Amino acid sequence: MKQRYAVPPSETATFIPKAKNEYPVVLVHGLLGWGDDELLGKLNYWRGPRLWEQYDRQGRPGSIHGEGFIEVEVNAVASIHDRACELFYKLMGGRTNFGKSHAEEFGHEQFGPVKNAAQYPEWSADNPVHLVGHSMGAPTIRMLQKLLADNFFPGHKTNADWVHSITTISGVNNGSTAPYIFGADRKTGLLNSGFRAGNLISAGVKLYSGLAPEWLKKVYDFDLEHWGLTQQPDESLKDYLRRVLAHEGFASGKDNPIWDLTPQGLSFWNPKLKVQANTYYFAWATEQTRVLFGKYSVPRLRMNPLFRFTSYAVGRMRFKTPPVAGFVERDWWPNDGLMSTISQLHPFLPGDQPFADWCDDCDNPTSSSDLKPGLWYDMPVLADWDHADIVVAAELRQLKGRKLFYAKHFELLRSLPPRR
Repeated sequence: MKQRYAVPPSETATFIPKAKNEYPVVLVHGLLGWGDDELLGKLNYWRGPRLWEQYDRQGRPGSIHGEGFIEVEVNAVASIHDRACELFYKLMGGRTNFGKSHAEEFGHEQFGPVKNAAQYPEWSADNPVHLVGHSMGAPTIRMLQKLLADNFFPGHKTNADWVHSITTISGVNNGSTAPYIFGADRKTGLLNSGFRAGNLISAGVKLYSGLAPEWLKKVYDFDLEHWGLTQQPDESLKDYLRRVLAHEGFASGKDNPIWDLTPQGLSFWNPKLKVQANTYYFAWATEQTRVLFGKYSVPRLRMNPLFRFTSYAVGRMRFKTPPVAGFVERDWWPNDGLMSTISQLHPFLPGDQPFADWCDDCDNPTSSSDLKPGLWYDMPVLADWDHADIVVAAELRQLKGRKLFYAKHFELLRSLPPRR
C-alpha cells in the first residue's frame, strides 16, 4: 500500500484562517493512558494540544470551544467497547452502563461503580463534537460512534451525527502485531494460556487494581472495578488472591485490549465501525524506523528507548500463515515503536473503507471546502516521530513541530462546515 511522507510539521505548518464551527474537540488517550488528575497532575498526556491552547496567534485563545479542549480519562486497559461506554457517560454524565447483554456475555458488572459528572451535557446532533483519539483511543472513538448510531445508551436518543469529525493519531485502525509479542495467538488473536508475558502483565494489573491503596490509585488507576477485581469486606487476603489470580474473564476472551488490538480483532470490528455519511475522518500515522539490508525495519537512533524492543520485534515479524486475509507481513514492518505504520492509515482490513489521499503533493492542504464527509483522508505520514512523540514525550527538537501540528489540524477541524 502506498504511503505518503511529510517533512516535520514545523516546516509545513499552514493555517486555514476562517473558523466555521465551534464544536468542542474531545481528546481520548490510548492504552495505559491517564487523566489530567493522575500522576500527581505533573504530566499531561496531551502535551501537544496543551501547547496549542497557548498559541495565541491572533489575540484569541487557542481553544475550539469556549473553555478549551475536553480531555477524557477512560479505562486504561479495558476493551474498546467498555472504554467507549465510559467515554459517553463521562461526557453526558451518569453511571456508566456497559449494556446488559454485553455484561452477561463477558461476565462483568453492567454498571460502573460511580456516577460521572458531565463534561459536555449539551452534546447532541445539533451540538456535535470532534473526536480525536491517539493509539487505542482511535478504535475507542470509532466504537463510540457505532454505539451512538445504534442508539445504544438507555434514556438517550442518539445517532451518528453526534460526531462531526473523527481524527486518529497513531491509531490502531487495522490492528497491531505487538500483542503477538506478549502471548496473543497468531491464529486467533486470543491470549494463550501459560507462562506468557501478557498473562504476567494481566496478573499484575489485577493485583494492583485490588490491593493498591486509594492514595496510590489517585496517582494511577486502571479503572477495572466493573470486573470485580477489588477485595470484598469479608474476604481474606488469601481468598482474594486465589480468586483474582484465577479470574480469567479480564484477559481471556474478546472483551479486552489484547484481542481488540490484533489484526483479528480489528478485522472483526472494522465492518461494524463504518463511516457515517455526515462525519469527516482523518488518519495521521507516525513512523521512526529505517530499512536494514533492504529487508527488515529497525528503530532509528532517536526512538524512545522504551519502544526499541517492540520496534525490533514488529519490524521483522514473520508468519507461517497470515493472521487475516489481506495481510502482507513486509508491509507491516515499518513502525513507530509500537504500531505498524500501515495499520494507522484508513481501515482496510478486511476491506477498504472509502478513503482518499489528503493531497496530490502532500505539502500544503487543500481548502476545507473541498473536503467531503463519509470517507477517510489518509494524511501524510509523519516521518521520524515515534508513538509517544506526538503526544506526551516529544524531544526538544520536536516541540515546535508538535505545537504546530496540532495548531494546523485543529484549525482544519474549526474550518469544517457546520452541521446544517
